[in-house]
Amino acid sequence: MHDWVVFAKPPPGGPAQVLDYLARYTYRVALSNDHLLGCDVGQVRLRVCVNETGGQRTVSLPVDTFIGRFLCHVLPAGFKRLRHYGLLACGHNRARLAAARAALHTPAPQPVESEAAEDFFAHVTGETPRCCPHCALVHWHTV
Repeated sequence: MHDWVVFAKPPPGGPAQVLDYLARYTYRVALSNDHLLGCDVGQVRLRVCVNETGGQRTVSLPVDTFIGRFLCHVLPAGFKRLRHYGLLACGHNRARLAAARAALHTPAPQPVESEAAEDFFAHVTGETPRCCPHCALVHWHTV
């Protein structure tokens, strides 16, 4: 067993620069809902960023290619995302985030409304998930 030697020095830009750097990666996911445009028979359409121009373009991928690329971003068993540790650990994260915002003189974020799973499915596919695509009968109801 070896002792760990930790070398840490203050960040040159201060805590605000560190928090800004980590914020770009902490809650980043492989694909946000806004980038999914739809799915057709065997194809998934999505919006991707073009780094050279800063613009966006639409890409259509076969389903198996899309799933394979998406699964490359899934962490192996035993690994944790950065957001589960330190400042954002689940035990007291509200109090820690409030203290960090106060120290950085940053206002609290406004709550974001998220759409229900059925609404998202209808938005992406253009179909209602409660209706059978063949007979158009409603097969279950939401409570």
